[in-house]
Amino acid sequence: MARTDMQSLVSILIPVHNAGQTIAAAIDSCLAQTYPHIEILLLDNASSDGSLDIMAAYDSLKISILKNEKAGTIAESRNKLLHHARGEYIAWLDADDTMHPDRIDIQVGFMTSNPGTDIAGSWILTDAPDLPLRKLPLLHSQIRTLLWFKNCMIQPSVISKNFYRRENIWYDESYGNSVEDYELWYRLVSRKKFANIPQFLTSYHMTTGEALKRKKESNDFHKNLSRLWNKKWEDAHIQVEAADRRIFQDFLYTNATLSPAESQSLHRTLALLKRSDRDPFFRLVVSFHQLRLWKNMPLLQKIRHAGLLANLAYYFKIKRNYLF
Repeated sequence: MARTDMQSLVSILIPVHNAGQTIAAAIDSCLAQTYPHIEILLLDNASSDGSLDIMAAYDSLKISILKNEKAGTIAESRNKLLHHARGEYIAWLDADDTMHPDRIDIQVGFMTSNPGTDIAGSWILTDAPDLPLRKLPLLHSQIRTLLWFKNCMIQPSVISKNFYRRENIWYDESYGNSVEDYELWYRLVSRKKFANIPQFLTSYHMTTGEALKRKKESNDFHKNLSRLWNKKWEDAHIQVEAADRRIFQDFLYTNATLSPAESQSLHRTLALLKRSDRDPFFRLVVSFHQLRLWKNMPLLQKIRHAGLLANLAYYFKIKRNYLF
């Protein structure tokens, strides 16, 4: 995409907590943007590892540093940054990620060319060997459907119009340190128009393995995700037993071999979901998960439910819509 000549100010917001090993690379990637009209707002959330000193060493009029003397939650930090942002657009970055040099240029160009769009993410590159590229559905209708199943907006890739103070829209601080972004996107998708740009504009650090497990446990991830799922089930008007809900929700976030009981539960739930919604994309997402279900079943269950392989007819359509 060619560079835009728009003069709109973009506020790049970066919450920081003990990111001494990565924050310089994040800031450098912002200062290297080909789009010149930016302000970089950094919020140091009571770091104890020298992060603040690294940030303070930068001599740039584009950089402003906010400080929390006492550590707050990530949701609180995001809201504080939004309160101080002056830009027409808000762009997010996490302190352990980096922007590609033309990211803001491309995103402002996209928002200018698509004035009805309010929030736009992008595809990302990751440092996870098993998922080096992350592609996501592009259209609002797809994103709205997929958000019921799983988050498909990558927080540090997002740019949006700066409607937050004007419309009194904020991250829900009761979510603390996890799921706060997903909850906001899910809450807004019926009010704002979303998109993902089909270009790799952000390099994203993926926490994996035991580190991810510890992070989720310390940040109430499962509790907050369950809260959001309660809302999603309520919105869907689908009656599913609590035990079946838990199995389905776990299945969406893991790729483990399933027990016969889990397989039967998921088979019931997915069949119910497919019958419950006539939206073609919703049914396509269910077909994708029915294929995942068959792949992860025990052998005898695979034989018993070989009919699930009929969903292979949708394989190329699933792939074209970036569902895997």
